[in-house]
Amino acid sequence: ADGEALAAGEAPTFTWEPRQSGLRHGRETGEFVWIHVEGPGMDAPIDLAAIETTSWTVDDEHWDLLRASTGPCEVRVISAYVDRGIVKEGPFQPSENPTFSVTE
Repeated sequence: ADGEALAAGEAPTFTWEPRQSGLRHGRETGEFVWIHVEGPGMDAPIDLAAIETTSWTVDDEHWDLLRASTGPCEVRVISAYVDRGIVKEGPFQPSENPTFSVTE
């Protein structure tokens, strides 16, 4: 949730709800989601491409990046429906991007 404080002791699982498409899904076709997380103090932003999934449990490498943040991190979730590599619907992005902080 926006403004959430995450405890530094355990990596979280992020979940999202992309805009649902009525188009057919297949191996090269489907709902694609780009997750972009950045915050002050991070060595680099985190970029994750998700295909037909709605969650990501943060791995150790990315959790170390997030714990290094010195202020609120911002999350952007951008989705699109792709058919054989061509965007057919979208991209869709919420009007507001949630933030979170990692606390000790």
